[in-house]
Amino acid sequence: MTETIGSAYYIAPEVLKGSYNYKCDLWSAGVICYMLLSGGVPFGGTSEAEILRKVESGNYEMKQGWQSVSEQAKEFVRTLMNVDVEARLSAQQALEHPWIVKNGLLMPDEVIAIAALDNIKKFKCDKVLRSATFSYIASQLIGKRERDLLSTAFRFFNKSNDGRLTKEQLREAYTHYKRDVTDEELDTLFASMDTDKSGSISFSEFLTASMTERSLTGQDKLQSAFRMFDKDGSGLVSAEELA
Repeated sequence: MTETIGSAYYIAPEVLKGSYNYKCDLWSAGVICYMLLSGGVPFGGTSEAEILRKVESGNYEMKQGWQSVSEQAKEFVRTLMNVDVEARLSAQQALEHPWIVKNGLLMPDEVIAIAALDNIKKFKCDKVLRSATFSYIASQLIGKRERDLLSTAFRFFNKSNDGRLTKEQLREAYTHYKRDVTDEELDTLFASMDTDKSGSISFSEFLTASMTERSLTGQDKLQSAFRMFDKDGSGLVSAEELA
């Protein structure tokens, strides 16, 4: 990329030189972190031209507003706002930085997490129609609060932060909350959850399995799911409508 675009405060030095790649966005993320942590800007000035000259130099200080900020947080900002593009953190490295890992992971509600794991052990979804119905209800008809709580639990279990839960991560979740699960049970419940047979569990699959059957089979929810399958509104679901 060679076109010079961006706001003066957030633009990366290499953008001003006309040769840059995706890491210019990591610089901008570093500037935003700088501002959030200190309440100031790394490159100030009375005009845009003055600000851009300072940005191009890449020199900034961490003095005013940084007194109570941890060294780990400062180091995170420095590794994002590194003028050496090759040495600058990538997006994945930024997500794996100790400061982000330490502060960015929300702990789930313990009661919710344990209930989810217990419900998963009871989950059985061996019929295609049953699976499709439960998936629709879980993804479309549950409340925002319940979804958010289970999302936090899923992210806590998913240590790799890739949006796919492995069998080993699920085992670690049971161990973390001191819930007994045998290897045979784990194999069975994992296979039941993995409806697309991908070898890992998506959030929608987790959501479906971690809810109680009672919450999935309320009459109003089943009626809504039926209407979704009954595309022609006939009151009957045909094989073609299930295809």
